[in-house]
Amino acid sequence: EGLSEKIEVITSNFNRDHQAGMRMSGGRGGGRRVQGPSHGRGGRNYHGAGHHGGHGHGRHHGGHHGGHRGGHHGGDGRNRRDGGRRGNRGAAGGAAPAGPPQEPVKPLEKSGKGWKRPSHAAASSEEMVELRLRKLQGMLNKLTIDNYGKLVGDIVELAVVDVDVLRGVIQRLFDKSVMEPRFCSVYAQLALDLSKPKVEFPNEENPKKPLTFLPLLLNRCQQEFMNQPDPAETPGWEEMSEEDREEVEYTIRHRGLGNMRFIGELYKVDLILHDIPHMCVKRLLHTKEGEMPAEESLEVLSKLLSTCGKKLEGQGKDPKAKAFMDLYFGEIEKLAKNMEISSRIRYMLDDLIDMRENHWVARMKSEGPKTIDEVHRDAKRKELAKERETRDLLRKSAPDHGTRRGKASPRPGGDKGGGWETSGGGRNRKKGGKGRNRNRGGQSGGQSGGQGGGQGGQSGGWVE
Repeated sequence: EGLSEKIEVITSNFNRDHQAGMRMSGGRGGGRRVQGPSHGRGGRNYHGAGHHGGHGHGRHHGGHHGGHRGGHHGGDGRNRRDGGRRGNRGAAGGAAPAGPPQEPVKPLEKSGKGWKRPSHAAASSEEMVELRLRKLQGMLNKLTIDNYGKLVGDIVELAVVDVDVLRGVIQRLFDKSVMEPRFCSVYAQLALDLSKPKVEFPNEENPKKPLTFLPLLLNRCQQEFMNQPDPAETPGWEEMSEEDREEVEYTIRHRGLGNMRFIGELYKVDLILHDIPHMCVKRLLHTKEGEMPAEESLEVLSKLLSTCGKKLEGQGKDPKAKAFMDLYFGEIEKLAKNMEISSRIRYMLDDLIDMRENHWVARMKSEGPKTIDEVHRDAKRKELAKERETRDLLRKSAPDHGTRRGKASPRPGGDKGGGWETSGGGRNRKKGGKGRNRNRGGQSGGQSGGQGGGQGGQSGGWVE
């Protein structure tokens, strides 16, 4: 009976404290937190509850028993025996603190200059020309030897529909040729295909002479050759830094060399007559009395003759063409020996002379456009050459231990024995000494034998 009374007292006290805690917190396990006693780890004291709580979300009897256990045992007050719902973690008042009031965000305004995807339908003829040129520029950027057959038909179809489009294509084709001289042969072949349709457009300046592709292209090449700009005449030349001036000079020189190579490639595909290359050579070599050609002109001349010199000479079949080339190279040989010209240009002229003597085969093959298979083949060849070079270096740097792969090291004095054979002829080994004292020079007696017998070994070697 005494035990039953104690249980009832404890139960009534527990229920009373629980109800008081619920009234103070306004809900399950939502009591206001204050600093708990020091003997409970993380413990909290819920006012009105009379117990030291943890986080205040116990699950026994509506969330109070977990707080009771957290106060006495220092845990987090979680008791999952009765499967009660998880209560509040003891936040003040049961709600998160409110932050500063936020100002309303002004919506973004659309700009009238924003980029828009270009539509395929052009509103005017100018937009139609721009769309066609943009598409042609993309095709030129993708043009290679491998996909040439797939793209050339589309390029020709788009280029010959309008005179403005044709002018734009010629300008883009010329710029690609002079800035990418390695692909001049591909662009010359494209020019040949563009000239085949024979489409004519009206000429406002001269109605009797219609506009076609080839004259427009040749006029552009002629303008670039005749009007070679001077770097010093570039706007703002005086204010430019040294690096900017070098870049301007490199661009002008690069365009001049590319133009000469493009002209040579056009001559090789029979788009221009031989008179044009001869005119270029004469202009580059011709100077006033007592003056030398400029080094830039000699470099351009070397590029032109190395590109189309073989065809320009007529391969020995045209005596007149050969006579012209003999005249040109007579002047080139004099310039190659002139010490007032820089060594780079003189060596370039020497290479050109050697190239002609070698039936127009260059000492070093110039790089041109390659197919994918050729690129892979060259990469494989370079890799094998690098591996071979590495093996040779390792073989040379390996130490010599006297024997390699079972081969004996050479004897002093040569292969025939040299100073080791001093008596006898080595013909009668059985009658000679057995050569037991090899460390003390008996090896020679054992090998040579002869009339001396065992004493021959002592007389021939290094005897102590």
